[in-house]
Amino acid sequence: MAETLPGRDWAIVPAHNRRELTLGCLRHLRETGTLVWLRVCVVDDGSTDGTADAVRAEFPGVLVLRGDGHLWWTGAIARGMAHALANAECETIFWLNDDCRPAAGALERLRAEALAGLRVAVAQVDSPAGLRFGGWRRHWRGLALAAGEPDAVVSVDTMNGNCVCVPAAIARRVGLPDAARFPQAYGDTDFGLRCGRAGFDVVVVSAVVCHDVEPADRDKDSWLRGGRSVAEIARSFRSPRNYFYPPPWWRFCIRHWGAWGAVLFVAPYLRFGLIALLRAVTSSAMRRRWFAAREREQNAR
Repeated sequence: MAETLPGRDWAIVPAHNRRELTLGCLRHLRETGTLVWLRVCVVDDGSTDGTADAVRAEFPGVLVLRGDGHLWWTGAIARGMAHALANAECETIFWLNDDCRPAAGALERLRAEALAGLRVAVAQVDSPAGLRFGGWRRHWRGLALAAGEPDAVVSVDTMNGNCVCVPAAIARRVGLPDAARFPQAYGDTDFGLRCGRAGFDVVVVSAVVCHDVEPADRDKDSWLRGGRSVAEIARSFRSPRNYFYPPPWWRFCIRHWGAWGAVLFVAPYLRFGLIALLRAVTSSAMRRRWFAAREREQNAR
């Protein structure tokens, strides 16, 4: 891939107050030889921890675009994509979260698969919790994770945006991710569904695996078994970081499921209400014993 022209392939890395994670991502790309052929654009959305200066000092070849703290994830991706697409030579655009560590040769493989059929190519991500994710299938109950066989290229309906290759030709047809309606959550999955509606395939390349090195996020703990109180979970619904933050969650459901989306919209809040009731009438020790018994049953099957 060393012959790839500068400005032909871009990676957009959103960043906000995670200087060491962001620098670690760039160091990883340097160690795997990726910076030889890939132009990297870090979109620093108003960091106050010196991220932008640290990136410029250690990686002078990396472009840094600054935001005012209101871009969030989708806005950062959209701004970086707009910059890349302004270059007529641009052929592919990668989305890469700063906590993702793709193996040597992984992004080259993703690029080849994306251009082979002019489609969005998605890597699988191994999370610290042991979950592997990347692609989603849409059905009447919402979205379900799509797992692929080893070394398979699996057609899906949409994706997580942790590590994705979008051909520039698709971006020019579909447009940018919708940062106005989905500033944080669902900007990636909405874009994937829009690509499908425009006639472009979205595929998970099972052989391309990234490791997620982000520290454990308490916001992702189980509502029933996690350590957060019911009040903490309820307050988290008011944060744009939450997948069930009402404004974007409503827009996502209605845009992609129509009237049925109203049912999907209320479902997680009803589930939370039932869990809150269950937690009120049972002890944490009882719940731990119950789930331990269920896990032993499943493991014995």
